[in-house]
This record gives sequence, C-alpha cells and structure tokens, in this order.
Amino acid sequence: MNKIAEAKKLLQEADVVIIGGGAGLSAAAGLTYNGERFEKNFKEYIAKYGLTDREVWEECNQCSKDNPHLISTTAELDKVRTHTHTEGNVTTITGYFKLVNDIVFTDEDYQENGAFYNNGWGWTPIGHNNKTSYFSGDQFQGDFNGDDYAVKNIKIERPAGYWYNGLFAAPGDNAHIYNLKLEGFTIHADGAGALYGQSYATKKDSMLVENITVDNSCITGISSAAKYSGIFAACIKGMHRNITISNSTYKSERGAWKGGFIASEILTGMLENVTVTDCEMTPFAYTGMLMPGIGMDTVIKDVVIKDSTVNITHHAWSYLIFEDYRSNSIGLTPVISDVKIDVNIQGTTANLKGAKTTIPKLKNTDVSPIQMDNIDVHEVLTDKTTNSQSKVDFSVDTNVISIPSDAE
Repeated sequence: MNKIAEAKKLLQEADVVIIGGGAGLSAAAGLTYNGERFEKNFKEYIAKYGLTDREVWEECNQCSKDNPHLISTTAELDKVRTHTHTEGNVTTITGYFKLVNDIVFTDEDYQENGAFYNNGWGWTPIGHNNKTSYFSGDQFQGDFNGDDYAVKNIKIERPAGYWYNGLFAAPGDNAHIYNLKLEGFTIHADGAGALYGQSYATKKDSMLVENITVDNSCITGISSAAKYSGIFAACIKGMHRNITISNSTYKSERGAWKGGFIASEILTGMLENVTVTDCEMTPFAYTGMLMPGIGMDTVIKDVVIKDSTVNITHHAWSYLIFEDYRSNSIGLTPVISDVKIDVNIQGTTANLKGAKTTIPKLKNTDVSPIQMDNIDVHEVLTDKTTNSQSKVDFSVDTNVISIPSDAE
C-alpha cells in the first residue's frame, strides 16, 4: 500500500506524466500501420522509405478494402504476387492493394544484376510461373486500386511460347483492377497486353476492370502461336469500362496473327466507354479495326478509335471485326453499339483489296447474328503500290448496313 500511496502522491505532484506504450497499446487505440489515417499522416515517409505493414503476405487475412497493403516501391509491387491463398491444389493471388505514388522502373532495373533483370526477361507478370504454353500460374483475384497513380516503364522480353504477358499474367473471377495508369510499357512477347495477357473470368460480370489508361507504350507480338496480343490486353473476358489508350503501338513480328488497338479477342465480356487516340498498329493477318475476334455473350459499346494509323501487311483483314468465333448460333448474341472508327490504313494494292469482311458470318453458314447499332466507320486507304488514296465510309443502323459495293 505504501508504494501505491507513493505513486499516487508523485502523480498528483507531477507537472507532466509520460507513458511508454508498445505496439499493442497503439493497435488497441486503432493506430495501425495502414489505412486512411496512416496514409494521410505518413504519406511522405511511405513514399521515401517504402514503409509496409507486414513482412509476409502469404495467406494474409488482415487486409481489407479500407485497410489495403500500400504499394510505394517497385519491390512492393513485385511482392503482390506473394499474397497467395491456397484451397486444395489451387492457389490464387488475393488481397487488397493500393498505390500511394507512381511506381517507376529505371533502365538500371533491367540491366544485368538489376532488380528486374531476370536473365534478360525483365518484369515477370504478376501470377506467372515462367512456364511455357497454357497458363498454370496463379490467377489474380484480388483488389488493386491505382488511386490514379501510374506504373511506369515495365519491360518484358520473353521467348516465343511464354504467353500471358503484361503487368498481370491472368486475372480471374473476383478481380477488381481500377484507377490505374500504365505508361511507357515495352513488351516483346506472345499473348501480351499492357494490363494483362488473358483474363480467366468465367462470366461477363465476374471480374471488373475500370478507369485504366495506357499511354506511350509498345506491344510486339513475336510469333504465329495461338496466343495473340493487343495494346491493352490479349484476350478480354469480364467487364471492362472507362479505358483510354493513347500514343501507343502494336506490332507483329515473325507472322504473329491478329493483334489490335485494344485486344485480339473478347469472349464472354463487356467493353464499354473506350477511347483510342494517336495510336499505330502493324498487324500481320486476321485483324479488325475494332476487334479481330468476338465470341458469345459479348457486349461492345461506346468505343471511339480515331487519329490512328494501321499498316496492313496481309490480305486477310476487316474494316470492323474479322471473325465470329462461334461455330453455330448457340449462346447469347454478341452486341455492338455506338462505335465510331476514324483511321488511316495503308498497304499494297493486293493487301488492301483483301478486306472483304464487314460483319463476320458464323462458320459454315450465311447467318450474321451479331446485333449491331449506331456504327460509323470512316477509313482513308493509302495504296502504297499506286501511291493513291481512297475512302471507305459506312454505317450500321439496327443491323442494316450501308456500305459502298467496292468496300464489301
């Protein structure tokens, strides 16, 4: 009792009382190392020192929409791939992530002994396991908020056969990727796009990608393998909206098929409110100005492609869409509406005359079941053989096409 009385007397007489508390006390008070309060008060230290909330992210169950892992460095962006969850024999990348500043890669990162040299292959797409052929890595099924910051200067250089290339390899069901800028990407590989290679969403609304910009980037498909490429992505599935692509290029090497301003194909997906400006495309074969290939249960609406150039190098191509992948009319009818295309196309006489498909037909039938409305196409063709120009202008209104006979 004497000690308690003595302590009481000291407290009563003290001008100031200082209490030393550890992490447990601050955590109990809600002073955690992530979330809105932490980000607001320590933003400059997060950016400078790369503060992080925990060392090991595997099987993490502490993050949430309101308390995401904060990404401030290239190393932390790379660490996203370790946030895995395993059920049975299936491992996926889950969790919540948020950029707190631009993530900028440098030339030194990709040089020998650099952090992302990787035997000269550069950035490893999130979820990729560096195996060839069909995907056997970890699908991204998490929440990635760019918070209007940019990932800059991703470089990927992979041999033919290593498909699924981009910032992410293969997002799937439940993935939400949003408010993100991609700038200065250089990808030289198969099955490539700036954001991701191929989506594995199983339904049109089971994955959401929104508010994404791609700028000053170059995607190059490198072989005629079955995995095609595009500036934004290779194969789109799931819901995608509010996409802007500018000042970027797609190129084909060694006969890489298809390729597109946006993607090479869309299957069981929705693409809405997309703008492509000041871009250039040099595909090989089977491309289309809007999309090379389309499948069932697909919606494309509110798309503008303008002030862009296409270099045609093969006679098989389309003014709009090259191929409907369905072999019959089974499945929900694809819908395309409110599309405006204004591009310059150049090539030899033989290749320019090869454009015969405006609305693709189902295989082995004369039926064109794609539902189209309010489509306006204006294309200026420059014949490099004769050094002459011509125009193709047509519209599609409620599946009724108005097109000059020489452009059919």
